[in-house]
Amino acid sequence: MQRAVRDRPDVRETRGMRSPHRSGFTLIEILVVIVVIAVLASMVAPNVFKHVGEGKNVTARSQIEALGAYRFDTGAHPTTTQDPGALWPTPVQDARPADPSARNSGRTAMSPDAKRPQAQSGVLYYGATAIGRGWLVYLDFERGEGVRYAPARNLGLCHVRRDSAGTVSWSSPGGGEVERFEGKPTPTGLNGVVTITRLATGSIVRTSEVRLNTTSLPAASADTVSDLYSNVNYVERAGDLTGAEIVFLEFGKDSLVFVTMYEGRPDGPWVMTDVKWSGDTLSGAYGSPPPSRISFVRDGNALRDRWDRLINKRSGGLRGLLLARRHTPCSDPR
Repeated sequence: MQRAVRDRPDVRETRGMRSPHRSGFTLIEILVVIVVIAVLASMVAPNVFKHVGEGKNVTARSQIEALGAYRFDTGAHPTTTQDPGALWPTPVQDARPADPSARNSGRTAMSPDAKRPQAQSGVLYYGATAIGRGWLVYLDFERGEGVRYAPARNLGLCHVRRDSAGTVSWSSPGGGEVERFEGKPTPTGLNGVVTITRLATGSIVRTSEVRLNTTSLPAASADTVSDLYSNVNYVERAGDLTGAEIVFLEFGKDSLVFVTMYEGRPDGPWVMTDVKWSGDTLSGAYGSPPPSRISFVRDGNALRDRWDRLINKRSGGLRGLLLARRHTPCSDPR
């Protein structure tokens, strides 16, 4: 009887078949897996976002510290002049009358003359690249170094040279790249080319033509050829910088307005074009083509932008903007 049952074809086929329910996951099993993944994600995600936010905070705070011309907490000028990042450490403190209590409080009283930097020997250049980026450069050929105004932190210029034909050159390494400039003399300054090269490979990243006019650095008592308006804030929640920095330059008949906008990271300085004053309103265009329109309204001793942000006027002149401000260091690449 058992043998007959085993020999039945329908029984053999039934025993050889697998249940269709064993070929995949059940709906309940899939739902369980989804729930487990969701629980794990809810536990891990907050820590991931926290670390990402902390990383952005560190980056933005380092940019704030690199501003050099302002203090993070108040936006005021720094109270120390011996900044290792300054090209030529010079006093930039506000003048204060002698404080008789300074001897007892441990504070050092500054004399009124201490706020003015000493005269420097060198040449000042100003102008723009072919795409409209503003250049303000100070070169000391005797010392073989210089500095170029840049947002957040100035660029230190190394191996500054001027040969017998008047050709000027320098290099400025930083961020895995090196900027090299070579310019021929013109009746009013320099016409040159700046080349950005990647240090690791030696490949050229980009080149740009630069036209510069020249003048001398004004004496300390007459360092009033520039006005600086700045209001750069750190948004902790977003981990970004926001605000603007506007520099007005007057060199004889030449006048320039440099604009740097901070929206997460600095964009500039750009030379403002089509500059117009209409009453208390300054308007113009800035940025790479096509340029963006922008306007500012004079508000007392400050400017107010279209987002109703107040941009305060700072003191310090060209020395505060170029010489006392922190800059990138020099290294071996030439």
